Amino acid sequence: MAMAVTVGLVTILTACADGGDDGQTVDVVESEWVVEPKPASVEAGDVTFNVDNQGNEEHELVIIEGDDPDALPTKADGSVDEDQLGDVEVGHIEDVPDGDAKSDTFKLTKGSYILLCNLVDEMGDVHYAEGMVSAFTVT
Repeated sequence: MAMAVTVGLVTILTACADGGDDGQTVDVVESEWVVEPKPASVEAGDVTFNVDNQGNEEHELVIIEGDDPDALPTKADGSVDEDQLGDVEVGHIEDVPDGDAKSDTFKLTKGSYILLCNLVDEMGDVHYAEGMVSAFTVT
């Protein structure tokens, strides 16, 4: 009986330590001209992206399946042509004001991803072309 209780308790504690099926969290710092995910790699499944805009301009986070930012279709202004992406755009957190934060959760499969900000600001700066792009891996 004592052995059964001990095994049951160990099972419960192990389940709690694993965090259950709550998914994983990635903290993404954005500012002029940076997209910095921590960690830069997670396991496949539900992934929550917490976007913290530490910059002085509005930003966004676009999550694209792929490993070569230079291969993305672009418009004449240098921004990514999101209408041409099709199914490779797997997530989008829009309109994160400066000094603010937003979160959303996406189901990601194993592979390589590109995280970027694709806004064009009032001064004509194309955030993607300015370097707001980062690699991200799902194992």
